[in-house]
Amino acid sequence: ADVENETRPVTAIENKADLYVSIHLNSLDSESDATQGAEVWYADLRNDGSDTLAQYVIDELTKVIDTRNRGIKLSNRLIVLKNPDMMPACLVECGFITSETERAKLFSPEYQQKIAKGIANGIKKFLPLEE
Repeated sequence: ADVENETRPVTAIENKADLYVSIHLNSLDSESDATQGAEVWYADLRNDGSDTLAQYVIDELTKVIDTRNRGIKLSNRLIVLKNPDMMPACLVECGFITSETERAKLFSPEYQQKIAKGIANGIKKFLPLEE
């Protein structure tokens, strides 16, 4: 079932999530193979370590997938990140669907598994599990 962007943070808050990661594919107005890469967005509305989470996720993600590291980016206007009651949160843009080369990789189950592993590794680095 589709869940509206506005509802996602509220669901995380209601369920007392430890952190929030929103996963997306980037796009441009026109198809272009020139723009590729992953980037991670965060908000600095709270002093909660969201910037650190974003850095860990982009670092770990780009270790395991074959794409450009476009870095972390700050925005306090993204609907999925701007709720003042949020826990540490970031939005991951895994690549550009408007790039023919990157789109082919993004639709590959093996590449998707690598994306999941990279994001999970970043989360584990930020929020280590207790032994």
